[in-house]
Amino acid sequence: STIMNITLPAIQEDLHTTLETSSWMLNVYTMTIAVLAIPMARFADMFGRNKFYLLGLIVFGLGSLLCGLSMSANFLIIARFTQSVGAAILIPLSMVIGVGIMPTEKRTISLTLLGATQGLSTALGPTIGGIITEKLDWHWVFYVNIPICIIGIIACVFLLPLKQEKTVEARIDWGGLILSTIALFTATLILIKGNSWGWTSKGALICYLTSMISLVLFIVIEKRVQDPMINLSLFKDRQFLGSVLTVSAGYVFLIGVMVLLPQFLTRFQGKTELEAALLVTPVSAAIFFFSQVAGL
Repeated sequence: STIMNITLPAIQEDLHTTLETSSWMLNVYTMTIAVLAIPMARFADMFGRNKFYLLGLIVFGLGSLLCGLSMSANFLIIARFTQSVGAAILIPLSMVIGVGIMPTEKRTISLTLLGATQGLSTALGPTIGGIITEKLDWHWVFYVNIPICIIGIIACVFLLPLKQEKTVEARIDWGGLILSTIALFTATLILIKGNSWGWTSKGALICYLTSMISLVLFIVIEKRVQDPMINLSLFKDRQFLGSVLTVSAGYVFLIGVMVLLPQFLTRFQGKTELEAALLVTPVSAAIFFFSQVAGL
């Protein structure tokens, strides 16, 4: 995510796209992960976590290759979708496999390692993206994932037990999946198209209404279904609810900085991609530092 933010202006310039179109290159990635992460984790329980994790690495690597080969905005958006399906498998399963492999009293070790890895990659992303974009070109921002995926695949084959995995019987909450997809998509659509459509236009009102109705129906279904996508009783826990609200608020401001600030620095202040990356890096570095503090 952060490695692409810094190279977005270069992609816009090379592919001759608007900020609105370019934003879909980011949004399709995050939206797909938001919608598919829980169902993919459920599929993994049904068919084998380790095998599914290996599949996630292959799909993510293939998506990265397609992104690097993209010569048009639409192809890049489709390639990013492919990449995000792989990410939707990898993100929850890295946590599940990492935590499950440790005894209960030592699970904080796995969680700390995962948090530190994610924090460090968030911090290094802009700088690496800036160096690659300036010294090579934006295509290599995606190609850099491929050797990492290959190493991951080899490690999985040797380290994870892929045969005779334990599986569980579970049902997919299709109603919750469809409604959450509609709610997220329409909410994101109006946030992206609001300026061009008009915030009180017919299209905007349809998006508001569709998103709110879908969200209400999603909550109703989640309360009644046997295997819900989200266990709503979790929100009765003040620690869980406080964490969700804090992280959500943090990301609202973080995305504003990480997506728009590189555009401002490169286009209006004449900075190079590397200079912009170095100026944005302290924001990411703060995440790496404070995530460790928060863990305590």
